[in-house]
Amino acid sequence: MFQRVAYEGWQIIFPIIGFTIFFVVFVGGILRILFKRKSAVTKLENLPFEEEGKQEVFHAKR
Repeated sequence: MFQRVAYEGWQIIFPIIGFTIFFVVFVGGILRILFKRKSAVTKLENLPFEEEGKQEVFHAKR
């Protein structure tokens, strides 16, 4: 049912590269969230509650 994956010496680099890329992107996203300005966070918190009249919607003519 379960087969063990046996890597040769040079093949171990691929899982390490994949994990490293995932880890860097994940930590980068966390750091971006933690260091975001308070004003930007407040603006994003209130996005769903903005009034309809304040939003300008431009539609392309066909």
